[in-house]
Amino acid sequence: MPGGHLAHPEVYTHYYDRVYLLRQRRVTSHTARLDDCVLIDMQPGQSVMILPGHAHTVINPSEAPALIAGLYCPDFVPDYRPIRSLGGAAYDLVNRGGGEQSIANDRYAERPALQRLIDLAGTRFAPPDDGRPLWASMLHDPGRYTILTEARAAQSYFPIEDQQL
Repeated sequence: MPGGHLAHPEVYTHYYDRVYLLRQRRVTSHTARLDDCVLIDMQPGQSVMILPGHAHTVINPSEAPALIAGLYCPDFVPDYRPIRSLGGAAYDLVNRGGGEQSIANDRYAERPALQRLIDLAGTRFAPPDDGRPLWASMLHDPGRYTILTEARAAQSYFPIEDQQL
């Protein structure tokens, strides 16, 4: 992010059908070592914050189309090289015997156990205005979302452990 040392954060909201968001954080500059990995079972209308330095992938476990939308800085340019170099995220979600199962990607040298979340209230993944739909929140108070574009605002908003990446 220009003017600071943080990567750009992002905010996504889920509109319909079934969607998982797999979010992972690598250990400093070690691409194949992770210290955090969470699978969020997103519910329609739910929004999630992708913190600076966290990679993510969206998983649609069904054949039906799903819809999500996001807010991020126009200057943001994602870097997919670390994920590509390891053949994808730390875990894959597969359907076996009628049930979903997570399968670890063995190309990662270290990965924590996959945590699963449904309710984001009180977690650091909840967006700035969790009580209002994302677009309505942004239109109502765009100042809450300067964390997406201004390093100073982001540095004061995000937990210190996320600033150390």
